[in-house]
Amino acid sequence: KARPLPQWPFRPPNPWQAMTVRANAGPDASPGSPTEGQGKPWKIAAFTGALLLGLVTSQVSVVFMSSDFYRSWKAVVQTVTMLCLSFLMVQVGYEFNIDKSKAASYGSDYLIAMAAAGVPWLMVSFWLHFALPGGMPWSAALLLGRFSAPTSAGLLFSMLEAAGLKKTWLFSKARILAIFDDLDTILLLIPLKVVISGFRVELLADACIAVLLLTLAWVKMHSIAIPATWRWTMVYAFAITAGCDQLRRVSHGHIELEVLLPSFVLGCIVNLAHHSPSKMVVDEEESHTADEEPILTAVSTIFMMLVGMSLPSLSAGASAGVGTLVFHVLAVTVLMIVGKCFLVFCYTEEVDIWTRLALSLGMCPRGEVGAGIIVLSLNLGLEGLPITVSVISLAVNLMLSSVFVLGACALAKKGRRLPPRAAAPPPAIRPKGVELA
Repeated sequence: KARPLPQWPFRPPNPWQAMTVRANAGPDASPGSPTEGQGKPWKIAAFTGALLLGLVTSQVSVVFMSSDFYRSWKAVVQTVTMLCLSFLMVQVGYEFNIDKSKAASYGSDYLIAMAAAGVPWLMVSFWLHFALPGGMPWSAALLLGRFSAPTSAGLLFSMLEAAGLKKTWLFSKARILAIFDDLDTILLLIPLKVVISGFRVELLADACIAVLLLTLAWVKMHSIAIPATWRWTMVYAFAITAGCDQLRRVSHGHIELEVLLPSFVLGCIVNLAHHSPSKMVVDEEESHTADEEPILTAVSTIFMMLVGMSLPSLSAGASAGVGTLVFHVLAVTVLMIVGKCFLVFCYTEEVDIWTRLALSLGMCPRGEVGAGIIVLSLNLGLEGLPITVSVISLAVNLMLSSVFVLGACALAKKGRRLPPRAAAPPPAIRPKGVELA
């Protein structure tokens, strides 16, 4: 039978339709119950363009600004970046909910996140120590190499949601792992600072504050009813950013509390309507969230640009030669990606290989926490080729963020959840004196 000719006007296939992801449902869905996720590709394009614009701005500002004005400019950029990060992390906390009866599973998630952050960290640290010309001391290499470990929580959540993966197992698992490996990096900075600059009593305050905040999030999970509109969320973010900055000033820089953890904890303790079993309240909350989506998108886009603007100059250490610099940047970039592929060997009883690969790619974007590690290294006196390699590698990783998310989308289309393993049947009981055939 002859195929009918296409009707005019003929519409060619839309290449952006590849962003429509057929992925597995949330973590509590039954196996084989997929959900459709319609992504918004223009968001990913806008985020990528904002990152590139911020990166170019960071390099141009070094050349054309005086040293005093540049110092003030960087302080303003850092403050606004922390404000946007706090806003986004409060939003993440709003959506984060755990089943306390499954505490053991979250313990295993934390161990997996720690390992997924530790593998690229150790690989990059080994490279900085052994492969770079002249090498680096072990203590410095371990501190600087940590920039390759933490996934950018704000960047990851924004891009995965823009790709239409918010209601999938991939998003829910990546959200937990990204928060845990950022937390692990924050806690690990305490012993790393001890190795670099010696033990100080003030470092114990960082650990105590982190433990208290995590305890508060666990005990008061979504139990405090306070306003949660985007305006109030911005007020909370401003208060947290100002409080962390004031704590740093009062302690004369000895206590460095990042906004990521307190912002996330605040979101966790707020009682939102969508955590209520009432169907009417749930519908109202979904409509309210849809009304605020343009605001969240705008803040996410600004945050992407600010992350790029926060990167230091790429000119330091350029005397090593372009070929040497490109070689080491390429090697560190590959190690950062390969290290996250450790997740392929995890969750083998929950999802198939394609979904595990998608999770590995989804966890590859680095960002604000990694940039913070580089800035901390600069403040402790590290400089030269290692800093240049780290900064350029982080910038390349930021530019590849959309590629990672698109790859995760393509792999998630092939993925599926595995059915739970059936329990073994009880052994046959042979009555006394009876022979089995």
